[in-house]
Amino acid sequence: MAEIPYVYSKFKIEAEIAGQKFDDIVAISATFGLNSIPTASLTVAVGHDARSGRTREATIHKLRKTLKPRDKAKVWLTISPTAGKTTKMEDGRFLIFEGMLAGIGYQRSHNSANYVIQLIHWLDDLNNSSALNGKWFQNAPFLMAANAAFRALQKEGTAHSSVPIIDANSEFINKSNIQSDLWAEVIKPIFKKIAEWEVPSSGDANNDAALEALKRIPAGDPSGPQAANVKTTPLSLDLTDLPGHNVEQSVRTALTKDALESFAYTSFWGKLVGEYAPQFFFAVSPAIEHACVIPFFGGLKHDGNQTYVIKGDEYSYANFNASLGQLIDRVVVFWPSQLDPMLATGGQANMSDVYTQPAGQYPDAPEDERKGLKLFKDLPSWLTNMSPWPIFTGATTGIKGKQPGDCLAPAEGEEAPPPEWLLPSDIAEAMAGGVCNRFAEHFYKTEFLSQRYGELSGKLRFDIAPGSIVKIEMPQSEIQSDGFMVAAVTQVSYAINAERALAGTSFALSYIRTEEEDKDTNLVSKEYAPLYTEGTKWPGGPLRKPE
Repeated sequence: MAEIPYVYSKFKIEAEIAGQKFDDIVAISATFGLNSIPTASLTVAVGHDARSGRTREATIHKLRKTLKPRDKAKVWLTISPTAGKTTKMEDGRFLIFEGMLAGIGYQRSHNSANYVIQLIHWLDDLNNSSALNGKWFQNAPFLMAANAAFRALQKEGTAHSSVPIIDANSEFINKSNIQSDLWAEVIKPIFKKIAEWEVPSSGDANNDAALEALKRIPAGDPSGPQAANVKTTPLSLDLTDLPGHNVEQSVRTALTKDALESFAYTSFWGKLVGEYAPQFFFAVSPAIEHACVIPFFGGLKHDGNQTYVIKGDEYSYANFNASLGQLIDRVVVFWPSQLDPMLATGGQANMSDVYTQPAGQYPDAPEDERKGLKLFKDLPSWLTNMSPWPIFTGATTGIKGKQPGDCLAPAEGEEAPPPEWLLPSDIAEAMAGGVCNRFAEHFYKTEFLSQRYGELSGKLRFDIAPGSIVKIEMPQSEIQSDGFMVAAVTQVSYAINAERALAGTSFALSYIRTEEEDKDTNLVSKEYAPLYTEGTKWPGGPLRKPE
């Protein structure tokens, strides 16, 4: 019989909450999920410890009435391997959770009684930070963003608008920044600018909590300095086939629309994962001391990196669902043709039909005649409004001179025509194929394996964070080896019981495929996220930052 590898370790769990130390913690369990705020539960001892020379009261009895929700909290784990394959378990003292107190509960059974301290991750500071700030006024609760004020698109020599917008002077929202790193150079600076304004009824105080949380979400430029020594990936959208002015105007319009509708009534976190992430196909991967905004794509091809391989002897339970019930023939994307607003036709409109032709699809020509669903998709707002025509209007009919809301009408005495980029003759051609095909490819390869999911549990580990693409070795036998499976990790949970010397980690998996399927870059996988530039990928990262 083959030797079963094992390691016996002693665990010690310690915490500090509001500056008060807890050294009598029995157990901890925590969950880190993609696009979600991690949580943890601490089981703490109650009663008295009579093992030492003097009787000691459990810490919770002295402190439970003094602790308050949102008190700062940190949890450490000390591992001391003592028997077996001790090299299989890292020893030392590690930070395993950081956040705030959420509440204190109590549990009791026939043979035990414990208090349970609930913790929530520091990312929750973004979930408690609205965009409302000290520059708001009645009936217009928010629009102080990148240019830090209500600003009209009014700049000498350019088009005018009385509608407040975000970043009117394109300080952040420009094609160069969007293609370089959407998070680090566009969204994060806008959030930061909002948080720097004073909070209502707080004098000159700004939102320090949100600013500190934003610092922990590093930029994605691999050549630049990394917060917490964490490797991440820039959100470099591939928009090379689209005109720069149109990209800037469309993205700015989408962000402004979101801001006007609900920014003051929701949080930074709600905006980030609830609206911006689905539109731009990225995700937030939370870790213990940092978080990464990643171009998440479940069909990302595994690059063979040994860091994200789970060996057969590293897990004890696995359950994979290989269902593929709904077959998809192709994804077809439509872009509604924008009606010509008669800017250059003397009042004669070009009444082109809308939704008559697809702007993109994937795959373009299926290799077989399999039957399946044709999935029809609309583009997100930042791509739908790529033509600026619906945004701009001409002079007010029957009234001389420029009026509020006249975007293209020249001021009295001026005869300057609209800028050429407002009359794009090739925008429909630019939208057809190109970015629309890439959008369709992302949806196809995501939906194709969306019904494949599973779970896996094994040894305690902190080297794999949510969003990682992992390669899983199938069990070995004397008859044969079943090779490897590839999957995307959507959730990581760990549980440690110091009293029983037990610990383990479990993973929720999605987009599961065989190693052979992972090589199929036509239907299943791709070396990088389709809507992002070639080479832009985030294969994975650790829960605990490298030392």
